[in-house]
Amino acid sequence: HEAIGLCLQSQDVAVIHGPPGTGKTTTVAEVIKQYLSSGLRVLACAPSNIAVDNLLEKLSTFNPEQYRPVRLGHPARLLPSV
Repeated sequence: HEAIGLCLQSQDVAVIHGPPGTGKTTTVAEVIKQYLSSGLRVLACAPSNIAVDNLLEKLSTFNPEQYRPVRLGHPARLLPSV
């Protein structure tokens, strides 16, 4: 919860860093949901296709009226669920 608050209060950039399995993707998804709920647009980037797909899967339960993702990347490297 602290990381989410720090991200939302950040003026420019916030960095979420940690080892695998610590909830970084879940935290980023929640921050994105908060921004989208406020009517803002979000650009999310990741160093791998699977990281982007994981984030999209976390966001898939969000309100479809406010969440209309555009996924850029090579079609052969997308998860079937995305």
